[in-house]
Amino acid sequence: MIDRRHFAALAALVVLIVAAAGYLAWRAWDSGEESSLAEPIAVTGIIGPEQHMFGDPVRAQVEVLFDRNRVDPDSVKLRVNFAPYRPLRPRTRTESTAGAITKLRFDYQLACLGYRCLPRGDRNFELRNGAVEYRSRGGDGVQTEEIDWPVIKATGRIPAETLC
Repeated sequence: MIDRRHFAALAALVVLIVAAAGYLAWRAWDSGEESSLAEPIAVTGIIGPEQHMFGDPVRAQVEVLFDRNRVDPDSVKLRVNFAPYRPLRPRTRTESTAGAITKLRFDYQLACLGYRCLPRGDRNFELRNGAVEYRSRGGDGVQTEEIDWPVIKATGRIPAETLC
């Protein structure tokens, strides 16, 4: 049978092992090596809702994730053209950082109210000319990462046969 001294020694040994494991896990998690992306920059374009009625507001969002060790943060520029959609208000920009990784988010509130937007039934719009320009810290000049937008589908509020 285990007496109290053996039990106390065993309990102290377990506490010591758990503390050592916790310390090693903390050191591995909080080591000097900062996390890094596989590519120096990643860009995502989101539009919603992808199907909407003529004149309804649409939200476009661009998220840019980049490694500050490989990309000059001051060189990151967003180039977008939402034609035939127009902004309803100025864009908003948010930035967050974790280690060497920075995330930029650009939000746009858009609407398509012009003649070119009048749908006859359903009408698809493919946005083009969206890109993020940046400079690598290695000095490779200006590089471009294109934004792949989903197709937007606009439907009319008035049946197509009434418009003819």
